[in-house]
Amino acid sequence: RKNFDEMEIARNFLSPNEILELTSLPAAIRKKGFYNCWTRKEAYIKGRGKGLSIPLDSFDVSLAPGKSALLNRSQSELEDSEIWQLLDLKLERDYVGAAAFEGRNRRIMLWEWEFSAINEQEG
Repeated sequence: RKNFDEMEIARNFLSPNEILELTSLPAAIRKKGFYNCWTRKEAYIKGRGKGLSIPLDSFDVSLAPGKSALLNRSQSELEDSEIWQLLDLKLERDYVGAAAFEGRNRRIMLWEWEFSAINEQEG
């Protein structure tokens, strides 16, 4: 969505480090930075299997567009930044997504099907 105040949401849910990083981004890429942060945080808490029982402001993720997806700090599990890997998903131009994996050096393959090709086969 384009019509929302990402800074209001950031002040209520993100960590102080993330808010600082987000405000330092140029306005033209701030919204994408917010979505990078949000999807990476969501991937991590879902990957841990604990959902919102992990406060979103209790850990930091990277968020700058064009930079690697990283879990920078976790108050609940200090070693998590060494154990967990975040990965950006390559999606449509106006979308961002992320996945979280426990362990290092994992790969993900994303397969893309065109809807029209599936319909033709079902015929």
